[in-house]
Amino acid sequence: QIAYHPGYSGSAQVTGGPGTGKTVTVLHRAAFLAERSAAPILVTTFAGNLAEALQAQLGLLIPDPRIREKIEVLNVDRLAYRIVRQARGTPVIADERTLRPRWTEAATATPFTPAFLKNEWEQVILAQDLHTEQAYLTCARTGRGRPLSKAQRSQVWQATQQVTAELKAVGQTTHLQLANEATRLLRQAGTLVYRHILVDEAQDLHPAQWRLL
Repeated sequence: QIAYHPGYSGSAQVTGGPGTGKTVTVLHRAAFLAERSAAPILVTTFAGNLAEALQAQLGLLIPDPRIREKIEVLNVDRLAYRIVRQARGTPVIADERTLRPRWTEAATATPFTPAFLKNEWEQVILAQDLHTEQAYLTCARTGRGRPLSKAQRSQVWQATQQVTAELKAVGQTTHLQLANEATRLLRQAGTLVYRHILVDEAQDLHPAQWRLL
């Protein structure tokens, strides 16, 4: 009933516990849409290994190569990577070994831990795609638990700017930064890449990745 519904009025969310068939529903929905759409369809998820599994299962589900080729299976990080690469060349991703000492150094001038600064950057600044200190000083920090004064927010902002400036200087970026950059590039282009997007394990996605989709 869900996978072969003729048409929803907008986005549809399917929830259920483990093993209830959500992933199977996504795959059958993709096949159903591919039979009826000439435009590309994206099936995506958070983890790369899960995307590979989805790809293999679609190959078993759809024997007709003309229908199968309409569906692209790509995890969100790779999608962002490809969009940015096409626009400005191959991005270099900063891994945890690179990031950890940068956050440790940035934290020395603040009363905060490196982990708190990194989480604030990812869960507030990148999540809301904030570009100015003023925007951060006035934004909502729902779910962060620890309240911050304006002076403390200013300290956090300066620390995050130090880290992002260091990454920029060596030509590196994180996956979440890449998602925000890819979103800006798509908005500038003003064209839609896919007719439909189906997301598996949607609860694992970051707000920056949702904006990209």
